[in-house]
Amino acid sequence: LKEIKELLEEQLVLFQSEKEEFIQERSLLETIEIQKHDEEIQQLKIQSASYQEQKESAEESFVEEIKELQSATDKDGKKEEALMLKIENLMRSKDNLILQDDIYGDIIIDNPLILKIIKTHQFQRLKDIKKLGYIYQNISKSTYSRLEHSIGMYYLAGEYVKQLQRRQPELNITESDVLCVQIAALCYNLGHGPFSHIFGLFLKEVFQSGNKPWEKVSEASVMMFDHMIEENDDVKNLLKEFLDNYEADIEFIQELIHGARTGQRKGKEFLYEIVVNKTSGLDVCMIDDTTRDAAVLGMNINFKWRVFLSKVEVRNENGEQRIFFQKDDLETYNDLFKTRHSLHRELYYLRKNRIIAIMIKRILVKSDEKPIIRNGD
Repeated sequence: LKEIKELLEEQLVLFQSEKEEFIQERSLLETIEIQKHDEEIQQLKIQSASYQEQKESAEESFVEEIKELQSATDKDGKKEEALMLKIENLMRSKDNLILQDDIYGDIIIDNPLILKIIKTHQFQRLKDIKKLGYIYQNISKSTYSRLEHSIGMYYLAGEYVKQLQRRQPELNITESDVLCVQIAALCYNLGHGPFSHIFGLFLKEVFQSGNKPWEKVSEASVMMFDHMIEENDDVKNLLKEFLDNYEADIEFIQELIHGARTGQRKGKEFLYEIVVNKTSGLDVCMIDDTTRDAAVLGMNINFKWRVFLSKVEVRNENGEQRIFFQKDDLETYNDLFKTRHSLHRELYYLRKNRIIAIMIKRILVKSDEKPIIRNGD
């Protein structure tokens, strides 16, 4: 017994020693993580300060140019017209939005049209719709909204199409094309209702019973987009100002949101594969969706979106310009889809979450006898 006691005491001392070492290592790791976090915050502050300096410098330059034009205005009125244009640009340059995003860092929005869309009631309502719906009751980190997801899609779609515009000038991607893709990505989630994806299941069921005029959330998004334009004259006026062909481009944006291909952009079919890619599923919605939701579960994703965009290219296939991905990066794409599969298994279709989803959907369907959505338009 004495030998056993001594052996146990030795083991206890060893265990306590290992425990202390573990605590020290954990403390060291936490300190390193805190330092990294502080460094990232400091870097973001530096970037914001740098952008602010550039903005102030640009404004000072505008002011100087305006003063020069004022002093040199002649009788024919041409320089006066140029003066008014400079003043208008100066006023627009003051109106911008800087958002700190968990995935992309600082997102700077300075396009007057995009800013107007974001400020509309139709878009701002997305703040109140959690992207993962009711799941935040089980997982506290899953509180981000459809608005954050929409801003992320807008940014990624813009970087996507601009990258193609820079690397393949022969594609003749216009600024209006870029803006159409960005607006479609920004407004893709407009049709989502309460409880996020459950609302989509609810729509599908009541559509089959003939109570609603649409079946998919994408259809509701197109209708909400149209409603937003009709209710906000300033948005409509800016759309007419920035788009090359107002009616054709609005129809094109609707097609991008809905994922429908009508061949309107002959020779630019690849634009239909950025927001919603029905061929591969590898679009900005899926990428932003997966990276944000994976962060909720603390998953490590090796997918680097900047590297991905730098390797995407457009090629001709059967007379159509299509998006192609690099074969060498197949493993990276597979990892992304594996992560997506894991999210379905461990988050979206987790037994407890599915039970709650089914219950909420039944409540919505039962309540629709009133009905919940009063007008089909």
